[in-house]
Amino acid sequence: FTPYVNDQKLDWERHAVFKGYFNAIRYHMGSIAFGSFLILTLRPLRIMLHIFDTLQAKLCPGHQQQHFRLLRHISKDAYLMLAMCSDTFLRSAKSAEYMRNNSE
Repeated sequence: FTPYVNDQKLDWERHAVFKGYFNAIRYHMGSIAFGSFLILTLRPLRIMLHIFDTLQAKLCPGHQQQHFRLLRHISKDAYLMLAMCSDTFLRSAKSAEYMRNNSE
């Protein structure tokens, strides 16, 4: 893809992907490690709560509850928001959840 503006070819910065990875490692390594740790440790709990919610919905149809709201925010989408906004992992997770729910 070559961008043109007013029939003029725009020059892009060289090695942009390499510089992006370098900035991620340099400035966001702690957030990436923290997010990976949270996703790894909380995934089994999320799976168990999802199973519990589906069983509860079958047994009591009008009584479904969403347990542990915070656990819904912690997902892989937070990494995308972390890269785009350069925010902390938890703020990025909350932003990603908000965007996912309000994307209509």
